[in-house]
Formats: sequence, structure tokens, C-alpha cells
Amino acid sequence: MNIQQRKQHAVLGAFVADAATLGFHWLYDAERLAEIAAGKPEFHTPNPADYQGVAGYFAAEDKKAGDLSHYGVQLECALRSLAEKGTWDRFHYQSIFSQTFERGGSFRGYI
Repeated sequence: MNIQQRKQHAVLGAFVADAATLGFHWLYDAERLAEIAAGKPEFHTPNPADYQGVAGYFAAEDKKAGDLSHYGVQLECALRSLAEKGTWDRFHYQSIFSQTFERGGSFRGYI
């Protein structure tokens, strides 16, 4: 495997891992995690009931299993900026990030 393939696989792995864990994002109770992840820990449908009465914050309203968390969307913004500019441009990335995460953006609730 060459270096370009390794880079592509690393990015793909990051997206898959992020999407696979969205249903557990910001759930901090180990017992609850073990209970709901038993047998199938990946691609759990986000469910606000999983967060009731335990440490955590349900932030996946309107999301489904396989969607990206805000971390995955941030990576998507960075890759979009790199693709559009051909190099790292902090200001271009910030513009895309703001368009995505600010009020009215496609991923609300994080700015």
C-alpha cells in the first residue's frame, strides 16, 4: 500500500468510526453503554432515552445511525477546504466551518 492509499484509508476510517459511534456520542455512563451496546456496539440508532438518568448529553436530535457527529462534519469541512484550495488555508476552512455550524447552517447547535 502506498502513502496516498494510506492517507485515503485513514480518512475513510475516521469517517466510518465517527458514524459508527454517533449513537453513543457524549454518553458517559459505563454501565448504560454496556447495556445498550451489548451484542451490537456499532451504528446504534441515537435515542434520547439512552441518556435519561445518567451522565451524558443527547446531541443527536434529528440524526440516525450512520450519520456523522460534529467531529465528522468538521473533518468534512477541512477536506472540502483542502479540495477547493489545494492546500491548507485557515481562513477558507474557517469560512466553510462557519457556514456549516453557524445559525442557519446545515449542522445547528454548535456555535
